[in-house]
Amino acid sequence: SELFKLSCFYEPYIKRKKRRYPAVILLHMWRRNRHEWRSFVPDLQKAGFVVIAIDMRGHGDSVMKKGRSINVAHFVTQNYRNMVKDAFSAYEFLINKSFVDSGRISVIGASLGTVIAIKLCEKVNRLKPYSPLRSLVLLSPSENFFAVKVNKSIKNCKQTAILFIMDKKDPTPEKNDIFLSGRKLYQCFE
Repeated sequence: SELFKLSCFYEPYIKRKKRRYPAVILLHMWRRNRHEWRSFVPDLQKAGFVVIAIDMRGHGDSVMKKGRSINVAHFVTQNYRNMVKDAFSAYEFLINKSFVDSGRISVIGASLGTVIAIKLCEKVNRLKPYSPLRSLVLLSPSENFFAVKVNKSIKNCKQTAILFIMDKKDPTPEKNDIFLSGRKLYQCFE
C-alpha cells in the first residue's frame, strides 16, 4: 500500500440553506501549490460551491512518502500518473459529504492540473456508480506532461462539459490533439 501524505485546503459552503451544493476541485500548475487558488476561492464560495484544492504529490506540503521527503524534480512518469490518485482522493472526499451534490462536481486545472483533470474525468466517468464529472475548466491545457498523455483520455469525457482557456502562447488547437476530440472550440484571443 502506498502511504502518501496529501495536503489540501477544504472550504465547505457556509450558508447551508439548501440540502446539497455543487463542488469544485482545484488542481495547480507544475511546481506550484494549492495556495495559488486562494484569491479565487471566495468567489467560488459566493457562487455556492464547496471547494477543495490539493497539493499534488511532490508539490507544496505534499512532499512526504513513507516518512521520506520527495521532490518533484526527481519524478518519473509513474509519479505523475499517481497524481490522478491524489485528485481521485479529493473527489471521493467530496462525494462522501452529505451536503455535496455528487452529480455537480467540477474540476479546474492549470497546466499540469489540466492533464490530471482529464485523467480524473476519464476515471470517474468510467466507474460505476459514480456520476460523471459535471465540467472541466482547463487553463493552458496540455496534451502531454512527462509522458502522461491525454489525447485518448479526453475522448472518454464525452459526458462532461469542457471549457478550454488558452493564452496566445499556448499551442493552437490545430497543433494540440486534445482539441481534436470532436468538441466545438471557440478561440478567444486579444
